Amino acid sequence: NNLTPLLFITFNKDFNISLEQIGLIIFLNFAIKICVDITSALYVDRIGYRASAFISHMMSFLGFLFLGTLPFIMSKPLVGIIISVFFLSVGGGLIEVIISPMVESIPSKNKAFEMSVLHSFYCWGQMLTILLSTFLFVIIGISNWRFVAIGWSILPLFNAVAFLFVPVSSLPADNANAKKGRGIISPAFACLVILRICSGASELAMSQWASLFFESVLKIDKSVGDLLGPCVFALLMGVGRILTVTVLKGIQLENMLIISGVLGIASYLAVSLTASPVISLIGCALCGLAVSAMWPSTYSLGTKYCPLGGTLIFALLAFSGDIGCVLGPEIVAIVSGAVQNVLPSNFISIISGTAEERGMRIGLLAISIFPIIAVVSSLILKGIDKRKSAPPEERVSAQM
Repeated sequence: NNLTPLLFITFNKDFNISLEQIGLIIFLNFAIKICVDITSALYVDRIGYRASAFISHMMSFLGFLFLGTLPFIMSKPLVGIIISVFFLSVGGGLIEVIISPMVESIPSKNKAFEMSVLHSFYCWGQMLTILLSTFLFVIIGISNWRFVAIGWSILPLFNAVAFLFVPVSSLPADNANAKKGRGIISPAFACLVILRICSGASELAMSQWASLFFESVLKIDKSVGDLLGPCVFALLMGVGRILTVTVLKGIQLENMLIISGVLGIASYLAVSLTASPVISLIGCALCGLAVSAMWPSTYSLGTKYCPLGGTLIFALLAFSGDIGCVLGPEIVAIVSGAVQNVLPSNFISIISGTAEERGMRIGLLAISIFPIIAVVSSLILKGIDKRKSAPPEERVSAQM
């Protein structure tokens, strides 16, 4: 998910790939992941976690390998990139499906903490990708990025081999609770679905477009922008997920989501409406902290408000989150492309620059609607929780 965004501006320069086509690359990445989410239940239990882990990492291995080769040997580089993204998306999507239940099946005393640590490792992986890739771009030159992509293929290849030998446990197959759909449909569940969509959109819109935005719009050196923007974004997102289950575990999750939404609004406004690179970089970094609690908190609230939902709750929330991951980056692409040649140059004086620069700013500004919706949904959810926990006589009075 995090290597190709570092190369978007390079794709644009080297292969003449437009912002709309870059948006297509992002869209396909997460649309394919959604398909993997939906279909994985048909085969993962049949072939087992070990075989699934091997296949997922081999797909990722081929994806990196193809990314470093196909665009240079095919007549249409965009097609080569899309083929690569297909393999990377299938591999990454399947990894996402199987890793959580694999960790869940390992006996431990503090499962909630370990699951939060697991989810934080997406952030640490994002940081490693940005730090190491940026270092290599500086050492060998961005024009040799293909070798960096091929180099990353070593990691999933190693994991594919390792999963052939390491002990692997699995959860018992019990779908009884999953069939109790009556325990799912409720206003609270609708709020959780909306929150999940807003979480995915807010997180991925920033992480996918920040590198290109800082380099092409703010004119920040690529290495500096990637390290101080997307990299710190990942750092604060990871730290936030650890703090949620340690230092901040006493705060009600509904209140945590409200705080996260407000911080998300401020972050997107800071990035899109200011001409100051420093403020934009700070906004990008704080966005990581803002979205950190959204994703894991909805899992915990799912079991609170839908206790009869079973594993179906987690599947539906994962699906909703991936929908948001598609919507956020795609809306940036659509809005940016739509306004580039439409808005007059003096439209809102604070949004200045070339047509492309204004398009990118307004595209990111449009994403602020998602944390706004998240705040509203969180307030509704808090109201539902307040009525649920009220004494019976107060609930009757409130209904009258």
